[in-house]
Amino acid sequence: MKRYLNIILVLLSAGMLVISCGGPSDEPSNESTEQPAVEASEQPTGEAARSPALAVVDEWSVDRNNGLPLGSLILTVDKTYSLTEYQDSSTSTAVTGTYQFSAGTRPFSIDFIPGDDPEAPGAKQSVVPGIFRFLPGGKAEIRFSDTDQRPIEFAEAGSDKNTLILTRK
Repeated sequence: MKRYLNIILVLLSAGMLVISCGGPSDEPSNESTEQPAVEASEQPTGEAARSPALAVVDEWSVDRNNGLPLGSLILTVDKTYSLTEYQDSSTSTAVTGTYQFSAGTRPFSIDFIPGDDPEAPGAKQSVVPGIFRFLPGGKAEIRFSDTDQRPIEFAEAGSDKNTLILTRK
């Protein structure tokens, strides 16, 4: 029994299982059951469709929304990340921390929590909220915010300094 509960918890956390407590009813409902429309570019395919939370785990090259190279991003299965930004051919800056990904929202949400150990006593915890979507050709897009408010939509190509384009390495 414990094994089955663990499997259910894993499926719930990956956004692959939804439990509904209600059943069909003969009474008309005032609630709409329609889901908001999702653009074709936001529809995950392949591995991402099966488990978006696992599909983000990879090593990515990172470009700015205007096409300029930035560096690399590694997202791990244990919810840690490392973002390396290249200033020139010999200088780079790395930021590490943890991340949280939710496949239960559209667009997907991703939060970056910089710091080696955000759980350490006295650690200052700042959260960089963002949204995430998969793009065709093994690419993805992250838009984050300079404030504590999560963006609600993606910006047009080339128009936003807070948008990163990821390509699987």
